[in-house]
Amino acid sequence: MKFCIQASAPRTTGIFNAEDETLDEAIETTFFLNSEMALINWSGVFIPLSYKYSISTILADVLLMLQTILENNHETLELTWPSSDFNSRWVMSWKDDYLKIDAKWESVIGNTEEILNSLDSIEIGKTEFLNEWKMLLEVILNGLDTCGYDESTIKEISIMQSVYSNIETYGILYKD
Repeated sequence: MKFCIQASAPRTTGIFNAEDETLDEAIETTFFLNSEMALINWSGVFIPLSYKYSISTILADVLLMLQTILENNHETLELTWPSSDFNSRWVMSWKDDYLKIDAKWESVIGNTEEILNSLDSIEIGKTEFLNEWKMLLEVILNGLDTCGYDESTIKEISIMQSVYSNIETYGILYKD
């Protein structure tokens, strides 16, 4: 297994903050710091992502990435993940259902950057890659909903709902 995402089951705070104006602020309010983390399995190396800080910081770029992949049959995309504990540069290219990711890792929780940088590029089916993100998006959407956030309070939620609904099925860990 070259790439998969374990979304886990993070606890939510149950708090709605009327001062939150952006998706990242709402996610920080929604999830506890000391709760389960999501895990990316990158060629056998597990990369933990805190919902409260890592995911809240990178989610706008995740949505941009997923939207671009969904809308384009052939493309190249370069992303630099801005989180201090998920800092890397991905150069992605895809055509039809083939996707390749070349990554340069700068900083991740667990200090596995050297191991990650020694690994080959990830090559995966485009559909398979998209499917891996579906449960993570569902966990975030459910958490936001539990805390009282919706598209009327945070506009970016409608973008996330659209991306979520355009991904056909769940990744390998969550298939029936």
